[in-house]
Amino acid sequence: MRSVAHLIAWRDLRAALTGVSGYVLLAGFLALTGWTFAGLLHRNEGGFAPASAIWGLAVAPWLPVLAAAATMRLFAEERQTGTMELLLTAPVRPYDVVLGKFAAALALVCGGILLALIQARVLRHVAPRMDGGFSSAGLLAASGMLFLQAAAWTAVGTLAALLARQQGIAALLTLLGIGAPYALRAAVAAWAPGMRHGLWHWPPLEDVTNAATGLFSLAPPVLYVSMAWCALFLCVRLLEARDLRTR
Repeated sequence: MRSVAHLIAWRDLRAALTGVSGYVLLAGFLALTGWTFAGLLHRNEGGFAPASAIWGLAVAPWLPVLAAAATMRLFAEERQTGTMELLLTAPVRPYDVVLGKFAAALALVCGGILLALIQARVLRHVAPRMDGGFSSAGLLAASGMLFLQAAAWTAVGTLAALLARQQGIAALLTLLGIGAPYALRAAVAAWAPGMRHGLWHWPPLEDVTNAATGLFSLAPPVLYVSMAWCALFLCVRLLEARDLRTR
């Protein structure tokens, strides 16, 4: 028997892929990552950076945008159709609602990463001269780090979608929630002598590069898993509070 969370996830994912919006979202993500990948390859021509690390650097900056676009509609349509109160008063646990909607959005975001990975594999075969720069282990490690980031960014987007009543505001809150902590860290570091270059430093890019080049650390996975857990925990608590008010 399927669980309630599984049914909610399947319903939301099918709704996203039934129309053209989901496919347009994935196509736009592929176009942006492909354009960035081509630009980075041209810029690093003759350098020592492996192509698998450059691929990760091309995908990571657009991942928060994809997560924001995939999550901004999670609860907005429930409010517009008036099914939000019905969902809260039904014998459904808030945990199942949050997990189901998070899983649907995460599947869409991870689908974008997989398509970008296929794009890199195709390039590896059509450009034999670049085959040495593509390491299967490097691509796998970079993809694993991107999947962890996708879970964290999607969880933040789920929380933003629950807090905001409009889709645009939810997407903006997602991007701010992802970038604000790093921007604050960089701003504080910029006050220190000789560290002004840190203003434009975004650690998730470094995490993907380190994974692709074999420099593994336990800190990034713990950070992303903790971020996802905390965001989803807040979502459950908010839904529980709203459930009590509707009774």
